[in-house]
Amino acid sequence: MIKLLSMHGMVHISSERELPESLEKYRLKIDSSDIIHVIASADLFISDSQTMSAEAGYFGTPYIRYNDFVGLISYLDVLENKYNLGYGIKTTEYEKLIITVKELLNNENLKAENKLRRQSMLDDTEDLTELMIKLFTGFPQSLEFLRIEKKWLNMCGIFSVIAKSNSYLQNF
Repeated sequence: MIKLLSMHGMVHISSERELPESLEKYRLKIDSSDIIHVIASADLFISDSQTMSAEAGYFGTPYIRYNDFVGLISYLDVLENKYNLGYGIKTTEYEKLIITVKELLNNENLKAENKLRRQSMLDDTEDLTELMIKLFTGFPQSLEFLRIEKKWLNMCGIFSVIAKSNSYLQNF
């Protein structure tokens, strides 16, 4: 994998574990709090981490998530299957991993295409900050807004918790 990736650019490994001596030269030597900047600027991100893969997708960085949680985490399924921001590949599918890496590396427009896909995702996304401001600054009248705009209710499970404790919301 390192040889394949090295033909197309610099390879960095971020690991909290000890690496074999042959891979140590690829270790990314930065403060762990700066990893998000590396992910955002990467041309391709390959990881076994759900969180870091999602972050890559949110930044528009193409990613491959190589682990056995593929198909089990809904927000990643959305990023991968609805918006095509990344790829989930199980560890039993090594050949698929290699084929996918080669296809992505050969796409000269990959990063630009992913930026467009990212924008599509953002266009479809509701602004949670906007909702919270409306909810808290207009309380309790803002609850009527939630009843009318049911899309907000589906956005976050917190409202089902509120509904159980607030008789006003029982009407939703």
